[in-house]
Amino acid sequence: MRFDVESALVQYLREQGFDAYGDVPDDTTQPAPPSFLTVERTGGRVTEDMTIDHAAIVVQAWAPSRADALRLAIEADGVMLGFEDVPEVMRVYVNEMVNFPPMGGDKRGRYQLAYTVATVTE
Repeated sequence: MRFDVESALVQYLREQGFDAYGDVPDDTTQPAPPSFLTVERTGGRVTEDMTIDHAAIVVQAWAPSRADALRLAIEADGVMLGFEDVPEVMRVYVNEMVNFPPMGGDKRGRYQLAYTVATVTE
């Protein structure tokens, strides 16, 4: 079975003290915390010999304001290289950090961190 990098990263970020989720928390079942992280695999590729998965991962930092979201993103980015301590994780490559302006009536601040995470497939 292939290593589930999304779930592992959510768990790792929680162990580091962050409120982290695979999806944006749904207020109908449980109130979302004011600030939190979401983790999503957006693509990637597996090597030809099927031994290494280069997953494209985004971590989004959500907070009441743009400034708070930026601070949360910087804090999360500060622990990402520690994810390499997970046995299946070979390397974490930092790609970018970008601001995501509010959409629709949502006034929360949001920053997105993009990574490539190389993991062993089994």
